[in-house]
Amino acid sequence: MGTDLKDQIRDLIERGAHPVSFQEISERRTAAAPAIRRATPRRRVAFVGAGVVLAAAGCAAGLVIGSASPGAPASSGVPGPQARTSSQGAIFVTAAMIKHVAAASRSALANSGQERISYRSVKNGAATSSGTDTVTYSGSDWNYAIHTTVSAFPDGIARVVNGRYYIKPDAAASRQPWLHELGESTSPHFPEAATLLRLLSPAAKFVDAGTNVIGGVQLTHLRATQVSGLPDDPTLARYANLVSAAKSGIVPPGTLTALDLWADSRGVVHQMTIQMNGNDGQTTLTVTFTGFGQPQSITAPATSKAVQGSP
Repeated sequence: MGTDLKDQIRDLIERGAHPVSFQEISERRTAAAPAIRRATPRRRVAFVGAGVVLAAAGCAAGLVIGSASPGAPASSGVPGPQARTSSQGAIFVTAAMIKHVAAASRSALANSGQERISYRSVKNGAATSSGTDTVTYSGSDWNYAIHTTVSAFPDGIARVVNGRYYIKPDAAASRQPWLHELGESTSPHFPEAATLLRLLSPAAKFVDAGTNVIGGVQLTHLRATQVSGLPDDPTLARYANLVSAAKSGIVPPGTLTALDLWADSRGVVHQMTIQMNGNDGQTTLTVTFTGFGQPQSITAPATSKAVQGSP
């Protein structure tokens, strides 16, 4: 294997009360729709924070949907500063609910599962990169497979099993051996669920954007209206094509421009869409989470060649 090819794939990999549930929110939205359509244009729908409870099991927020006319009280109290209706009619979700979603998702995705990261970058009307990365993880073991559709690089696989790091720079080359890189860091080189979920910050000021069925499950769609200032995930640099610059500390790994998420009735995120600007232009990533807490089979290659890892 040529050193250049190995370095190229390495660059890819290293860039590499009673709370109201989301399901109840969706049901109330559906039931309220006819009444809202009959109301005058000046009527609006508001989220009202109710009975926020911090319990040992976690944080949940009671949310109530109600209709209110100007000058009349809402059906369940006065909306708080983060539970209000915007001038465009968008429904802002309470900070407590976002914290609940983040906590529920971290718990569901903590130990094992799968991530599918589909991305596409467009600059001056032309696709500059696209592909799909698939991540399987179980405890400290993980498998990270790269598949590109617009790129000069081959598909590659990185894998960690029992503290040992393996890499196959060209997954399609049947005769190319797996490399067991001695001394290589076994830390994940991909956007982990835990780091992606850091974007679920109340500072993002999420609004309820309705419901969608994804993978046969009805999910509540939340859209961030404020994305500047959210924490960066350095592993996103690969998708914005800012690896060299990000490593040198010259620029952040892309500029986040939009964030959407879809969560189930328990508050567990099933899908996220992240948009950011980088050297490759506008990049859109769709991250789908599956296999929540289910055991994943990750095994070491049957044969491998031991080599010294990068310093």
